[in-house]
Amino acid sequence: MSEADINTSLGFYEKFKKAVDEQDKAFFCLPSLFNNISNIADYDDEKNKFSEKLIDIVFDIATKIKAKTTVEKNYNRYLKDRETAIKQHRAEQKKKAYEAYVETLPEWFDGEKVDEPVFANEFRRVHEIITVNGHCYNKDGAISDNDIEKNIYDVISQYITTDTEKNTKKLLAAIKLSSNEKKFPFAPDEIHCKNGTFDSDGNFQLCKKHCINRLNVEYSPDAPTPEKWLKFLSELMYDEDIATLQEYSGYCLTANTKGQRMLSIIGDGGEGKSRLKEVFKCIFGAAITAGHLDKLEDDRFAVADLENKLVFFDDDVNMSMLENTSKLKSIVTNENMFRIERKCVQAYEAPIYARIICLGNGLPVPLHDLSDGFWRRQLLIKVKPKPKDRVDDTELAKKLCAEIQGIFNWALDGLKRLRKNGYKFTVSDRSKNILSELQSESDSISAFLESDYVKYGENEFVKKPSLYWAYEQFCDNNGFRTRTEGVFHRNISQKADKYKIDTKKQKLISPKPNEKLKMTRVYGGISHTLETHI
Repeated sequence: MSEADINTSLGFYEKFKKAVDEQDKAFFCLPSLFNNISNIADYDDEKNKFSEKLIDIVFDIATKIKAKTTVEKNYNRYLKDRETAIKQHRAEQKKKAYEAYVETLPEWFDGEKVDEPVFANEFRRVHEIITVNGHCYNKDGAISDNDIEKNIYDVISQYITTDTEKNTKKLLAAIKLSSNEKKFPFAPDEIHCKNGTFDSDGNFQLCKKHCINRLNVEYSPDAPTPEKWLKFLSELMYDEDIATLQEYSGYCLTANTKGQRMLSIIGDGGEGKSRLKEVFKCIFGAAITAGHLDKLEDDRFAVADLENKLVFFDDDVNMSMLENTSKLKSIVTNENMFRIERKCVQAYEAPIYARIICLGNGLPVPLHDLSDGFWRRQLLIKVKPKPKDRVDDTELAKKLCAEIQGIFNWALDGLKRLRKNGYKFTVSDRSKNILSELQSESDSISAFLESDYVKYGENEFVKKPSLYWAYEQFCDNNGFRTRTEGVFHRNISQKADKYKIDTKKQKLISPKPNEKLKMTRVYGGISHTLETHI
């Protein structure tokens, strides 16, 4: 209360005492009487009690001077006016508080609802997001929808408390629309580390670019030599094969697939091959995926798992024959776009550049594809047998991953050598011979045609079922995998020119014993040397 108000209150109190003494009816019937009494209180508890005491005095005197009706009327008017004044005061305070609150709100929220385009543009700018084919990326690589939704929820839940799930999904859709790009702006030869980028010329820069997959390793040119890793490799592989692994490890660091090879590492088991997968997981992080090779052909949804990945790892290869190899060969060469199918999502086309690494006891072979295409795309390393007296170190993978920066530099050296050689891998004579032997063993039909089970000549001929029967005997006796009859006959047609086989020859013979002679289609220029009942 100001000094003037205090003086006014004190003056009124003196008048009040005088009116009480004189029983001044006019004074007690004044409409402003209760307002003046209220001013004495001034929101002070002691003064409030004093004001209430004065009001009691007014009513006592009003009864004595027979002015109670007028006083009650004035008092009720005073209460009503006071209630109105209090409401106005509270409304003004609430308005000021709301205006102050609104000034603190983000631009995309008006106090009641979220402005979706404004929110989407701000979120995209802050998090540096771009979207391609419905997938979001920032400078650390791909971001899952779940991670973005969690970030959106954390932001909007500070301002809205209802329909948060619905609003979160709507805002995610708005972000994808506002950040959509037709094509991802990246160079396939770049390498994206945790702390910077190798450009297409191999120069490292301490800056991050938008990327599809960022490696889980920081580049350190001064990282120590990975002694445990090199020792592990020298015990696992023959020296001449380590260069192949080094180059292929470097080959996997970029999205460039000029090498057009997949790597298969085979052994009898227990040698420690699986430790390679653990090291690759440490280096590649989210840029590596695992699965089974045969599923890539059989499962139409499997290829989607390879999108935006640098490495596909199968550490337990199924040794059954591959029904188809066309998709596998296309992935290795990466010359075409792939149809990406996911459940409950519209299919679209995208490149697949994941490099394939397989570990197992042997190499799966194609069942129907007997061309050289599958074998030309193979790099093979056969590891050393496990020493009988070796004691396995259960902590080996952890120890190897502790050298991740040195291993990364080791892989970089392999990439430099591979680029210098025009993406032609270093392959030992030992590996070439093993691969050639496996190819020969897998092509049981060629082996049969080169064997003494058949003979050739202008006058030779044989019924088709009879030649297939001889082929079955050959496979059983020599440990080859038997191809189906359909594959056998298709392959004979493919090799007809090489072996001078007439696949359209017809002969007047009895198709079955005791049947009449009739024109029957046979293979001309070839017959088998076995006695047969067919």
